Amino acid sequence: MSVSLVCSRSRSRRDIALCERVVRLVAADRGIRIEELKGRERLRHEVTQARQIAMYLCHVMLEMTMTEVGAIFGRDRTTVAHACARVEDARESVRVDRRITALERKIAGLDGRRAIYVPRTLSGEDGHASR
Repeated sequence: MSVSLVCSRSRSRRDIALCERVVRLVAADRGIRIEELKGRERLRHEVTQARQIAMYLCHVMLEMTMTEVGAIFGRDRTTVAHACARVEDARESVRVDRRITALERKIAGLDGRRAIYVPRTLSGEDGHASR
C-alpha cells in the first residue's frame, strides 16, 4: 500500500517522502528491516522501540499530525501518542537522548530546510528554538 494513499490529502508528497526517509534512517540505525518497523509485530522489543522512535521523529521533526503518522504506520493516532510519550520518557536517559539527538540532526539536514524543531540539548528545556 502506498503511503500517499493512506495519508491525508493535505500532506504534501514531499513530507510523506521525508517520513519514509525517517523510517529508513531509524531502521538502519537500529539494524531492523523496514518491513518489521512498519509491520504489526510487537513481540520483539527492539522493533517496537524503533517503531516508536520513528513515529516520534515523524511527528516532532516533520510536524505531522498523529493521525497522519498513524496512517503511515498502519496504527491509530492514540498509538502514536503513546509512542511519543514513551520516547519522551526514554529521553531522560542520557544515552537514549544522545542517540535520538543524532537522528534528529540527520533528519534536520534531509531536505535542506531549516528545521523548526531543535533538539532540546541545543535549545533548552522544551525542545523548541527560542524566537
